[in-house]
Amino acid sequence: MEYVELHCHTHYSLLDAASSPMELLLEQKRKGSSALAITDHNTLRGVPAFLRAAKAVGVRPIIGCELNVEAELGGHSSITHLVLLVANIKGLHHLQELVGMANEQGAVTKKDLRIRASGLIALSGCLAGEIPRLSIFGDEQRAGEAVREYQEIFGKENFYLEVQNHGLLEEDMITKRLLELSETCGAPLVATNDVHYALQEDQPFHDLLLCLQQGCTMQDEDRMSFPSKEYDGKGAEEMRRLFRDCPEAVEDTTKIAERCLEDEDLRRFLNMADEHEMEQRFGQTVVDATGDAKSISSSVAKDYDQRHAKRFARIVRFTDITKARREVARVFGPEDESMAEKLCRMAQEIYDGN
Repeated sequence: MEYVELHCHTHYSLLDAASSPMELLLEQKRKGSSALAITDHNTLRGVPAFLRAAKAVGVRPIIGCELNVEAELGGHSSITHLVLLVANIKGLHHLQELVGMANEQGAVTKKDLRIRASGLIALSGCLAGEIPRLSIFGDEQRAGEAVREYQEIFGKENFYLEVQNHGLLEEDMITKRLLELSETCGAPLVATNDVHYALQEDQPFHDLLLCLQQGCTMQDEDRMSFPSKEYDGKGAEEMRRLFRDCPEAVEDTTKIAERCLEDEDLRRFLNMADEHEMEQRFGQTVVDATGDAKSISSSVAKDYDQRHAKRFARIVRFTDITKARREVARVFGPEDESMAEKLCRMAQEIYDGN
């Protein structure tokens, strides 16, 4: 039985993911997967590079995004996460519109989703998703209402409860609740690993990126970091072991992948779109050709908030490896040349749109 990763971040999730599209695709192919989804945070800027790499590697590409969505939690409006996958060409147009709105407004509303739901498959998301957060709060009634609301927005057959297992206590609790919701609401389960780096050995580099994002160092005790080292690209055997109590959640990844690749118009676009068409649809490069910090900030701010734009401008300057070594030494602790080189390479790949 195959497994297809449907929740995967490339380094176009700026300062929050450590691997290029090519690295992720090669690793998934090595582990026996024939398809992979790209679901970067609130952006489709990585899609051209992802499509080129997928074609070169021979892995079928699935276009998606992890989107910020407004939801009411505890009587207050909060930003939650929702994974959207493109099932047909209409869904592609709708996702582009939603991503633009998310970057302009900070998040999309349920009303925005309702208007543009056609052609999209939705997954309930990670720990930051609305339903997982309601489950953590113990608000079982509101969690059930949220499931039914998303089913009504996307169609019952197009909404999946996303289960993850990175060895976290909260995930065990959420998975039990999602299993119950799956039964009571008739919502199918799907397993993902919320990939942020291709290999476990890349985890320290991912941790470095999170420090750069927050403007802190590894030594800061109260800094935000991922609570597990398991956010790497996993294969079918490992996912079956992690979800042995709900094997259908792993099996359904291939069914969803097939649905995302069966639309003839979308398949034609994925297989035949030339460089000009992709540039027109997505913007082929992330930054301006001049490369100075001001133009980089301006360009990236079109798709990201100003905080990430300024920090990404800082990263691109690290293509000078001497500066990179100094910054890595400051953030990471002892100077680490291999970490600095990887930082430079990642910045250059994003700069070049590869």
